[in-house]
Amino acid sequence: VPARVIARAFEAPLPEEGQPIEAILADVAEHVMPHGRDKRSPTWFAQLDVPPTDFSVFSGLLIRALAQDPITFSSSRSGTFVERQVLGWLTSLAFPDVPQAGGCFTSGGTQSNFQALLILRNEALRRAGADVNALGLVEALSRTGHRGMRVFASEASHPSIFAAVRQLGLGDAGLHRVPTDREDRLCPSALEAALVEARRQGQLPAVVVLTAGSSGVGAVDPLREGLRLARQYGALVHVDAAHGSLMLFSQRHRGLLDGLQEADTVTLDPHKVLGLNAQLGGLLVRDARLLTLLGKVSLDYFVASEVADLGEVTLDGSRALNSLGAWLLLRHFGRDGYGRLVDHLFALARDFTRRLRKSGCFELFPDAPAMNMLAFRLLPKADGGTPEGLASENARNDALLSRLMQSRKFAVSCYRHASGRLYLRAVFINPASRPEHMAALADALIQLAREAR
Repeated sequence: VPARVIARAFEAPLPEEGQPIEAILADVAEHVMPHGRDKRSPTWFAQLDVPPTDFSVFSGLLIRALAQDPITFSSSRSGTFVERQVLGWLTSLAFPDVPQAGGCFTSGGTQSNFQALLILRNEALRRAGADVNALGLVEALSRTGHRGMRVFASEASHPSIFAAVRQLGLGDAGLHRVPTDREDRLCPSALEAALVEARRQGQLPAVVVLTAGSSGVGAVDPLREGLRLARQYGALVHVDAAHGSLMLFSQRHRGLLDGLQEADTVTLDPHKVLGLNAQLGGLLVRDARLLTLLGKVSLDYFVASEVADLGEVTLDGSRALNSLGAWLLLRHFGRDGYGRLVDHLFALARDFTRRLRKSGCFELFPDAPAMNMLAFRLLPKADGGTPEGLASENARNDALLSRLMQSRKFAVSCYRHASGRLYLRAVFINPASRPEHMAALADALIQLAREAR
């Protein structure tokens, strides 16, 4: 249904008088539900959104019925300890045997990445001898004797990283986009060259951002090598594991995150990884003292208590106790349950890759899936090295995506690589997806590819 048709149902002005709930629910049934995305469908392979479990739907009702606000102990007494316990569970996965580790909850990965870069920027300046919260950015940089400061992140990093650097006042000039290799992973030699050049220019190497599970193809940067280089040149390290953190639950795949425990800060997304389907991102830190660099000003209308308020270390004001949903789900499924789910999803991605490779119709990117997703495109006909050839190949793949989606049997998405190449992307994230659903998607794509020759 065209967007303009859907929009017509939502053009009425604000009602002067209240309307019967029956009429409102009828509009929901007629105009809202038919045009939503059915993310519970086992043939939904489009995005990194885990469909809500029935338990998650129940937890959403409970969260709103209880109406707790975990910003302070006085506004969420038991909720404060629920949140602390879930943070403790997650922190023990990312930073095992690190007693000083801590964390906070956010609205999602974007906010977690922003807050991580904010506190690491402040820590980098503190180590250089300036308190940015007291002096402001310009004066703080001036006192350290540096001409500026740099953040280093790969070209395949999540856009929220690039946006955060701008929002922190460093501008595009304060970001060095490090080239990636043929598997979309940060290139260590290019990172080292960028760190050396930053120092030569009088810049403060502030933060190296490493990705563990890129949103494009699930790429995991070489964490150990990236950490080594960052430490060598005096930079702090943030790991964006919003998606990749799901591997922490799997005994079989957690080794792909080797080195994560040495990072200064880590982003993870419980609302995606756990199937919570509610706003709940996480920011974990190797040293909980980093969270105090946020610059938060205490609210004078809350009563002081014997328990530290969680709101002191988050950007949020009022918010729902969404961590209660994570508390329920983690207790219900346990680490083993989520680990088995991760292994199942990775197996689907591997078998899907094998089927596409065997067909001979597609170029795979990367050649083997790094996680539970795969990018692919039709074998090129034109010279992709020219603007015209690239546009022609992208148009062929865009047409393939349109034809698949028009069937309304499957949903996949696309990924535009830094080179400009357009890929289709299949993400295996739904616990309800079985091998037969994956095979049906592969068969449909292969048939469409053969028709497009």
